[in-house]
Order: sequence, then C-alpha cells, then structure tokens
Amino acid sequence: MFPWLFKFAAKSGKIKKFNVPVYDYLSQLTDNQSLIDIISQHFFQKTPASFALSYFSLYLDYEYPVKGTLDLAENLKEYIIKSEGVINTCTEIKKIDSNNKSLLDQNNQYYEYDQLIWAADTNQLYKVIELETINDNKIKQEIEGQKKILRGKRAGDSIYSLYLAVDLDKHYIQKISSGHFFYTPDKTGQSKIFKKLKTVSQATKKKFCLDE
Repeated sequence: MFPWLFKFAAKSGKIKKFNVPVYDYLSQLTDNQSLIDIISQHFFQKTPASFALSYFSLYLDYEYPVKGTLDLAENLKEYIIKSEGVINTCTEIKKIDSNNKSLLDQNNQYYEYDQLIWAADTNQLYKVIELETINDNKIKQEIEGQKKILRGKRAGDSIYSLYLAVDLDKHYIQKISSGHFFYTPDKTGQSKIFKKLKTVSQATKKKFCLDE
C-alpha cells in the first residue's frame, strides 16, 4: 500500500492539469474535429479529461457477469424472495409521509417502512413527499430548495441497447468485441449530428428535434 501511496502522490499534481472537460482539453491539442469527436463522444458532456483519457485502459479491468448485467437483478430478486421479501411491480408511489414512515400507491394501498431507499426518479420523490406532515421548518425549506433545483430537469439514462440479427458467424463477432468495447467504424465523429440538435431546454421535455 505504501509504495502505491508514494506513486499516487507523485502523480496527483500532474492529474490536476487534466481537470478540465475532455472536449476542451483535446481542442487545445488539435483542431482535427473528427479525432476530438472519436475520443470524447463516448462520455457525458464536461467529463474531466483525467477520467476520459484514462478510461480506455481502465475499462479493460472491468468484470461482468457471465450471463450479462441482467443477472445481477435476477439474483437480487431471488435473494429478496428467499428472505421472505415482497416485490410489487406496476406500483407507483403517490404519497410519502416521512413523519409516519408510510407510503401510499396509486391504488391507495398503504405501506409502512423502517428505512426508505429511493432508486427511482428524484423529481418524483420530491413531488410526492407530503410537506404538511413535516414539523421541522428547516427540512421543509431544504426540500423546497431541492424542488427548485430539479424543476425542469429530467432523469438521464446513459445506456442505449440495440439488438441486431446478423448473418455472421459468432466467431467473427468474438474477434472484434468483448463484454465492453468501443466500435467506431465511421471516423467522421458526431459533431455534425450534435449541431443539428436544438436547445437543451427542448431535450428536457424528452423531445430531440432535428433541423431539416
């Protein structure tokens, strides 16, 4: 551990100069737009260059379930059921009474909880919290403040799944792919596509409008 700490301390200063968005950093090195696109288009906007430029080697150490990431959810489901837990699908929470630690769904079904873990849309969480049941004014103000921050924003999903049926031998695919890989047959980049997108405010309404 100690040798690693010394190596990290020596490199931490160098990392600071990469603490800028990857697109901006690459633009300082080259004016080749296609090259910038191919490297940066795999990441969220404003991703630090320190992360993006190291990612192409870091991801090689990732480990994936043999049956795919869905297997994680399936195993979690089995564990909950074996532990005598109950999974309610097609259920939308309409009210949260944090004072009494209770929930109400769209069918007026009542639930009690000891600890609430919310892994759904954050906007929806703050919409369904009943402020009237909260006695602490400071907590109320914090919730209202968070509502304002989230107003107009939408949840994001970084995964787009595309399934193709192709007339190719599986060994061909195995040679060019792995559990996690980058496949870029077109070296042009995506800047031309991005320039056609209209304002981000329209994107928050889940509408991606292209100029004709």
